[in-house]
Amino acid sequence: MPTFFNVLGMASVQSHCVLVMLPACALAQLGAPWLRRIFPGMRGPGSVSVGITCILIGASVRNDALALFGFGLLGLGFGMAYRLCLLACVRHATPAEQAALSSKYAAVTYLSSMVCVLVGGALGNLLGLPAATFVLFGLIALALIPLMRVAPKLGEVG
Repeated sequence: MPTFFNVLGMASVQSHCVLVMLPACALAQLGAPWLRRIFPGMRGPGSVSVGITCILIGASVRNDALALFGFGLLGLGFGMAYRLCLLACVRHATPAEQAALSSKYAAVTYLSSMVCVLVGGALGNLLGLPAATFVLFGLIALALIPLMRVAPKLGEVG
């Protein structure tokens, strides 16, 4: 994403997008018990979709604040989704099963990240970076819409 914002001439977003997203991701994972009391119905896919939308609109209209706000939502959504889905996967497992399931969960998430990077690279070569970013991120946001109703909520999983 920093390269995408460099191409668009949005230096502030280029410099700060990761610095906004990663702490928000950590906050969602580490602060989940606190966030659960405030937003018990919050789900990761909703935050990710809205974050992507803000990022893409911010990029389209060259609005740094909107794009950076989107990165904050994206980080919250990723962190929340990762944590809640992991907890849902291991909820009724024994400690030994939890270890095995956690390892498999990590492998699947790393594999899906790798696929996104490879698809993004191929699209970038085919369409150019700005168009590829809009297409890939737009498709991800759309793909998350059906998950908004079925993904675990903060209030359902600790």
